[in-house]
Amino acid sequence: MNSTTGTVNFKVGDETYQTWYNIVGDLKSGKRPLVTLHGGPGMSRIYMISHTEIYSLYGIPVIFYDQLGIGRSTHLRDKPAEFWTPELFMDQLDNLLVQLGVESDFDLLGHSWGGMLAADYVAQRQPSIYELY
Repeated sequence: MNSTTGTVNFKVGDETYQTWYNIVGDLKSGKRPLVTLHGGPGMSRIYMISHTEIYSLYGIPVIFYDQLGIGRSTHLRDKPAEFWTPELFMDQLDNLLVQLGVESDFDLLGHSWGGMLAADYVAQRQPSIYELY
C-alpha cells in the first residue's frame, strides 16, 4: 500500500508547531482525497486507520493527521484554555491542506469532535465542499 508520512510547519503568532500527517494513496491520482478529522480533543488519528479501506477498495487517497496537542503533532501542555479554539484547529487544517496542495478539492470525514470541527469548517470556510461525512 502506498503511504507517505511527514510533517508541515504550522505558525500561530510568533511560534511554529508541527502537524504530523499520513497519506494513504497518491494525491496525484486524479481522485479527490478524503481528509479525516479525529475525535478528542485528546485522541489521535490511530482509531481512524480502518478508513484505509477506502483507498484499498476505491483508490481514493486518504489523509490522516494529528491535531495540535496530540499524537505525533506538537504537544503544548502549558497553553491556557483560551488558546484551544475551533478557529485554531480550522487554521491548522487550512495550513495542512495548502501544504499538501489539496485545498480546493477534497472531501471531509469527521468523527465526534472531528465531526463538529468538520461542520464548522464547511460552514465557515468551505461552503462549496463536495462531500462531508
